[in-house]
Amino acid sequence: ITQNLLLNLYLDNILSSEVVTQAVTASKLFTDNNNSDKDYQDKLQSIIRAIKIFQVASVDEKQQTSKAFEKLSYQYRLDFTFNDLEKGKLFLANLHQLTNKKVRSIIIENYNQDINSFEYLRSLKLDEINDTMQLALFTYEQTKKQKLEYLKEQSQIARTLGIAKSTIATENFSIGKNSITNVKTDTPFYFRGYEAIDKEIQLIEVRKDPRLYANGIIELEKQKKSLEDNKNITNLKFVLSNSDLSKEDTFKAADFIALDETANSRLIQMLLIAIVLGFVLSCLFVLVRNSLRT
Repeated sequence: ITQNLLLNLYLDNILSSEVVTQAVTASKLFTDNNNSDKDYQDKLQSIIRAIKIFQVASVDEKQQTSKAFEKLSYQYRLDFTFNDLEKGKLFLANLHQLTNKKVRSIIIENYNQDINSFEYLRSLKLDEINDTMQLALFTYEQTKKQKLEYLKEQSQIARTLGIAKSTIATENFSIGKNSITNVKTDTPFYFRGYEAIDKEIQLIEVRKDPRLYANGIIELEKQKKSLEDNKNITNLKFVLSNSDLSKEDTFKAADFIALDETANSRLIQMLLIAIVLGFVLSCLFVLVRNSLRT
C-alpha cells in the first residue's frame, strides 16, 4: 500500500455520490434530506459541482504566505463555496472523514479478496495433489494385483516343471581383475524357480503402507506438507490486524487542513445591497423633496 495508492483512492472517492450524500446528511446541509426527491438530488449535484479539486505546484516551487501551508507536502487543493461558513466547514470535515472511511473499506475489501484468493488457490492445489495421490495409489493397487496374478501363474508353471530354484543360464567373463556376468533376459520368468517366486509373492502381500511403493507419492506428500505449513496467509491476516487499517478512528488516506476560510453568505450580501439601495433612495427622496420646495 503506497502513498500514491492512498491519494488516488482518496481523490477517486471524495466526489462520489455515496460519500457526498453521507456528508450532506451528517452535516444537515439541507433542511430537506429526502434523498429520493428530485430537488434534493439537484442540490446534491450542485454541491458536487461546488467542490473543486486541482493540482498545485509543490511547496518548494512557490512562495507561500500561510505558515500551515509551508509545512505541507501534498500536491492537491480543494476549494468549496457555500453560503453558510459554519455548515460549509462542518460539511468538509465530514466529507474528509467519510472519504477516509470509504478508502479504508475499499483497501480492506481488496485485501480480504486477495487473502480469499490465496486460500482458494491453495485449496485447489491441495485438492489436485490429493486427487493425484489417490490416482497413484489406485494405479499401484491395480499394478500390484496384476503382478501377483502373473507371479502366481509363473509359480504354478515352475511347480509343474519341478523347478524349485533358479535355472537361468549365466555366462561369466573375466577381463583382467574384473568379472562380468551375462544374464540371458529372454529366459521365461518361471525358470527363477517357485521358491523365489513364492517369496516375492509373500513379500508383496505383506506390504503395509502402499504410499512407500506408489509412484510419485513421496514427492506429492512433500508438496502437500509445504502448502499446509505455508504461513503466508496467516502472516497477511496478522499484518492487516496490526496495521493502521485496523484502526478506523485514526486511519487517514490523506490529510485535510483548512488554509483559508471566507464567509460568503448570500443573506449578508442581500442585506448590504438593501442598506446601500435604501441609502441611495433616501438621498434621492431628500433631493427631490428639496427641489419641489424651491
